[in-house]
Amino acid sequence: MNKVFYDSDCSFCEKIKSTLSTLDILKSFKWFSNRDIYSNNLNTNKVNPEKSIILITDSEKKYSEFKACRYIMMHIPIFWPIVPLLFVPFISVYLGDIIYKNIAKNRNCKIQS
Repeated sequence: MNKVFYDSDCSFCEKIKSTLSTLDILKSFKWFSNRDIYSNNLNTNKVNPEKSIILITDSEKKYSEFKACRYIMMHIPIFWPIVPLLFVPFISVYLGDIIYKNIAKNRNCKIQS
């Protein structure tokens, strides 16, 4: 099963995770707190798990930020109609990363209690 590490202390991130978990009718993903990366000694390849979503596939490939989101969308049927747009060269790499980083930077994370 694919593993997704996210900021579980962030209410915005928690809502996104909850929504995606509900939409994941194929049960392709298991969600973990970003703190679990440290306890499992996972190498995150210079990506800060507190500021980025990190996905590890069944085959141990690692994706982060926009590429992780795109991978998730590829495996959730409701997103299938728009998935091809996520692979258009300019949109996918350049614009997708900019949009992801802008949302991540400006998210309003209220600490969960």
